[in-house]
Amino acid sequence: MPRVAWTGFGPFAGVADNPSATLATACAARFDADDAEVLEVSAAAATAHARDDDCALRIHLGVAVTYDRITLERCAYNDASFRVADANGFQPTGEKIDEDAALGAVRRTTIDVETVAAAARSAGAHVAVSDDAGRFVCNYLYFRSLAGGAPCVFVHVPPLDKLDLASQLEALCLLREKLVDAVAPAGVDVLAQVASLAGGVDVKAELVALGIDPERAAFAVAAGCATVEQAMELVFGDEAGGAAPPPPPAPLKQVLVVRSDIGMSP
Repeated sequence: MPRVAWTGFGPFAGVADNPSATLATACAARFDADDAEVLEVSAAAATAHARDDDCALRIHLGVAVTYDRITLERCAYNDASFRVADANGFQPTGEKIDEDAALGAVRRTTIDVETVAAAARSAGAHVAVSDDAGRFVCNYLYFRSLAGGAPCVFVHVPPLDKLDLASQLEALCLLREKLVDAVAPAGVDVLAQVASLAGGVDVKAELVALGIDPERAAFAVAAGCATVEQAMELVFGDEAGGAAPPPPPAPLKQVLVVRSDIGMSP
């Protein structure tokens, strides 16, 4: 199972019990491979947070007190303008998060959050997509995380009085499934490749290009397969336990030897 690294935040001004911490921990507990870390709500903690490049996916959770549903954030901004002081009393206005990027520069997740949200909604979860993660510590962490490493997404969760804990937990676990699918390496569609190559001339070469063992490819051609599609049916039928026809015997050649030194003529 792919590993997902979750983060949530602790308490901050106006939020004594941050649901993102509870949800990150509970979500990670649902999956043996996952882990969770609860961060202090501060720019310093967001900066010090070790980027996890060994996981399949990073999911950051934070609470948005005005939201009434779970929301996938598409991007973050190089702008630290805290509406309240963080846990260390730091309250910047219009400051860069990354000095090497322009103020207000945008970093976007590589994940297709629209497709993920649509898939989650079709499964019954109330999920939205946003282009504004705020300018507080949530945005601060997200902007830094999007600088590189494993695929990453920030998810804002609503307060528990707007959406209960059980509903949020189920929705987030569903989102995890859809997000993991979204970042999984694309598999090779053999049937699609066969269809595209079926009209090819060099059947053996095309089979080898598809990863078929050269000897098996030669066997399929010797068995009379004129197209890649026929050859694949033969090869896969053999793997499934079907009886594959033996290769035809090599044609016999007759050779007439003429020796002029003893008076033979053709």
